[in-house]
Amino acid sequence: MKTVRSTPRFLFPFLLAAIVPVTALPAFAYTGGEGMTLLWKCDETGALAQVADASGNGNAGTVNGTLAGTADGVSGGAFTGFTSAANTVSFETGQEWPARFTLQLWLRNPGNAAANVIAVGGATKNANRPWQLQVSAPDAAGNRTLALVYQSWIGTTQTFTSEPFKWERDTWYQLTLAWSSTQVRYKDKDGKEKVETGVGFKIYLTPAGAEEANFLFGGTTARARCGGKATQLFTVGGAGRGYYKEQVAGSFGGDIDEVVLWLGKILTDAQLNAGLKP
Repeated sequence: MKTVRSTPRFLFPFLLAAIVPVTALPAFAYTGGEGMTLLWKCDETGALAQVADASGNGNAGTVNGTLAGTADGVSGGAFTGFTSAANTVSFETGQEWPARFTLQLWLRNPGNAAANVIAVGGATKNANRPWQLQVSAPDAAGNRTLALVYQSWIGTTQTFTSEPFKWERDTWYQLTLAWSSTQVRYKDKDGKEKVETGVGFKIYLTPAGAEEANFLFGGTTARARCGGKATQLFTVGGAGRGYYKEQVAGSFGGDIDEVVLWLGKILTDAQLNAGLKP
């Protein structure tokens, strides 16, 4: 199977507002019961083996490798030690990635590798990986880019990349991935136009203290996502190399807090904004 790197077709006009940090941390913190699948508050300390699920669903995360708690999270504590692809938190979802889902997590001080892996949906090694989120190293001007690497069922990949933006040091940012199915058209080997279910996504990156979620970029995939048992894993903090060279190995390098996953649900803009306010 060959790998295709394609230019994304956007669902909407590109919009990028300056990401201006503010020093005040939000008092808001999820408490569970909002229809979510899991809520990892990352408040554990000491030797970490599991991350408790505060959603009430019993979907605890498994700590792989060595992580540590730090006292100055965006809400309570946070996890640090994401300095290796082996140091992660993972959860078996028990299902392939649904037609709609929302992921949110708070991030601080990503590393300086070419690709600092934030989260992965699918295998963390050499098997199907529908999506991977990563942030670049800073360039000479101190700007970074954020990317989503997508794998289709026919063995192609697409890499969607944001415009450069400033990620301020020692500032917490909330990353949101909103994912929903959409019909996409393609041509078969005979040149006939056909339709299948692809994916449209939006990514937001918002500094702590902001009142409105900051849309960063989005796109539409060319083909349907890959599937199978290996895709049913959700991992935060790093991953090994995937099938394809675009699915690079790496780790986030910084601190992570308040990981929330809604399987089968897309949050509205009003809900996103409400999650940023005291």
